[in-house]
This record gives sequence, C-alpha cells and structure tokens, in this order.
Amino acid sequence: MIYVLKNEPSPSAFCDILDYGVGKCGYALMVIQPLNRMSPDGVAVLKKLEPYLAEKKVTNKWPGHKISAGNALLHKYKYEEPFAKAIQDINDHLYGWLQPNFPEDICLLRENGEPWFVSIVHEKDSYFSLPEEEKNALIQKVPELGRILMKDKGEHVN
Repeated sequence: MIYVLKNEPSPSAFCDILDYGVGKCGYALMVIQPLNRMSPDGVAVLKKLEPYLAEKKVTNKWPGHKISAGNALLHKYKYEEPFAKAIQDINDHLYGWLQPNFPEDICLLRENGEPWFVSIVHEKDSYFSLPEEEKNALIQKVPELGRILMKDKGEHVN
C-alpha cells in the first residue's frame, strides 16, 4: 500500500523516519541531475557520504521518477545508523535536499531492493510503500505522520 505525505515532515519527524528506517532498509538512493552542477558545498556533502557508497550508476529512472530525456547519476548507499545520522547532521529538512547544494530524491530501499520511502524533492512529493500494520507501527514511532500521511489514490507507482 502507498501512503503519501500531504506535507513536508518537521525536521524532528524527518530524523525519526530516517532512524526508524535503520534495520528496515538496506540501501538509500540519491540522485545527481547532470543539468544542475553540484556546488562546492554539494561536493563536500558527497565526500561526507562517500564511506557508505555501495554503487554509482548512470540511469534515467529510480523509484518515483523517470527522466524523459537524458540521464542522472544514481548513488546507492548502504543504509545503516551512521549514514542515517550523517544525513540528519547535513540537512534535517526533507525537501531541502536539492541541487546544487545536496544530492536529490532520497529513497530508502528494503534489503530486497523494494522501495520503503520515496521522495521526489523538486515536486515536494514523498511516500511510503508499506503494509498497513507496518504503517501503524511507523505512526506509533513518528506520531506526526498520523496527521500528514494519507492513502494514495493510485497516482504513485514504484
């Protein structure tokens, strides 16, 4: 089931989401769009995240997004507690993860590669792909989500 965030979560809720994903997710994805060069600050962010990098590849699609022309550079990171903390220390605003100062579209994937959390930051769009019982457990840990999470009307496809 897809559950959409109606609003950007508060910084503390975003951090709680990242923390809750540790142990549930095995990987995180972030994207660099080629038409928007990274700033020196953005390059520094990539350097800080480099120890967790598992793979880089050129692609035109990732969860929640497909580029109609051209490609982007997809960074795949091992998702573990130090990576989650690094993200929180760098920028605790979900929709603040935009180029040129940051890689974009943070996605958290389960170990099997299935999306758990997807963001399309430039559209201020994000959602979870969860069975209902897991959604309920997430809301228990991150109560703010109870107010801003809603069932998708069929607009999002992983």
